[in-house]
Amino acid sequence: MQCGIAQIAFVVCVAAQPLVCGELPSEVLLLSRVRRQAVHDLSRIPNYTCLETVERSGALSLKSALQQQDLVRIEVAEVNYHELFAWPGEKNFGNHRIQEMIPSGLTSSGEFMEHVRSVFEGGAASFHFSGNIMHRGRPAIRYDYSIGESFSGYRMTAEGYSAIVAIRGSFWASAESLALERLTVEAVEIPPQLGVLSALTIIDYAPVTINERQYVLPQSALVSVRKLNGSVKRNTVVFTHCREYRTESILRFESAEGSTLPGPLETTAIDELPIPKV
Repeated sequence: MQCGIAQIAFVVCVAAQPLVCGELPSEVLLLSRVRRQAVHDLSRIPNYTCLETVERSGALSLKSALQQQDLVRIEVAEVNYHELFAWPGEKNFGNHRIQEMIPSGLTSSGEFMEHVRSVFEGGAASFHFSGNIMHRGRPAIRYDYSIGESFSGYRMTAEGYSAIVAIRGSFWASAESLALERLTVEAVEIPPQLGVLSALTIIDYAPVTINERQYVLPQSALVSVRKLNGSVKRNTVVFTHCREYRTESILRFESAEGSTLPGPLETTAIDELPIPKV
């Protein structure tokens, strides 16, 4: 089974009449501040790549213990607002689709950046203030959200059938810095042809230093799918070895006497880090 989410554009709300700040509820003003912070944090993120380690487990029913099935390591990159995948050690990212690289078992995309961009930079989410809570032992704020099927971009594929479904979820942000800490994405109104009862993704975020600058990036994710036959599939995802992904252009000239024509332009990936083997 595969599932993913496409990038969309988004507005929080439209008022029939202009309102002054004093007339807006405090939770609406707070949401606006959180969204501005999230959009600011997302806009600062460079093209970057991380090693994505996925532990895939399954069980025949909820009453059965999950059994590890395999461990997959791939490189995932965000380049110009697109998630790209490659095998560890490859120099360049092509337009690899994760389900083509890993054709069997539960695979998913969107946990790296596309889910968070669809919620905060998209155009169809509605929000509901859920309260001030404690998260990770510190004060936090929580909002619930929903995006309809027509705008979600969340595609699920299973049993030879594919469909875009509506989504709902929540996000947690630090009450002090307003930085994103957790985002959940749940598929709703799933067509029965998919054979899926529920699909939930939980993504945790934390500050990460890349090239001596700090960014709020995903640290881990949990993707859990329960099928109509009672079986359960679960992927535990960890992102490590994050670094900026960029290219260096080298212009070479022929060394032969009297030659003035430029040689080939080479493009190579730099800032490579050693990648652990499976």
